[in-house]
Amino acid sequence: FYKRATQLAPGWALPHHRLGLQFCARGKAKDAQREFNAAKDLDPAFLPARWWLAHSLCEQDRYAEAEREAKELIALAPNYVAAYAVLGRIYQASRRFEEATEIFNKVLQLSTLPAAGNAAGSNGAPAGQQPQGQASSPKQ
Repeated sequence: FYKRATQLAPGWALPHHRLGLQFCARGKAKDAQREFNAAKDLDPAFLPARWWLAHSLCEQDRYAEAEREAKELIALAPNYVAAYAVLGRIYQASRRFEEATEIFNKVLQLSTLPAAGNAAGSNGAPAGQQPQGQASSPKQ
């Protein structure tokens, strides 16, 4: 379904993101990464695709690339708790425990802010919000 959607609406990031999620579920990290990159290229502000890109790179032990993606995500959305959580996971996986502890403390700090909108909904956006970017409609 999503593969066909990427063909019918090539300027729309969401089908690439969803196709990437399907590849992740099947253990096809490289295919997932390709789709998350496509979503990012189409809509650089689409937070869930960027989070999953960092996550998938970490799962492939590509820590330097994953770290770069996570830091770009944090720069784009400084209060997006999931971005800090994935960066902490990257530091933990790469055995940088002091940095991981520092980042996980930041996650806790941000999680206690009532106005930060930190609980991620099923679409990866803060609860009650549409993900940033134009993922909800294709570009014409």
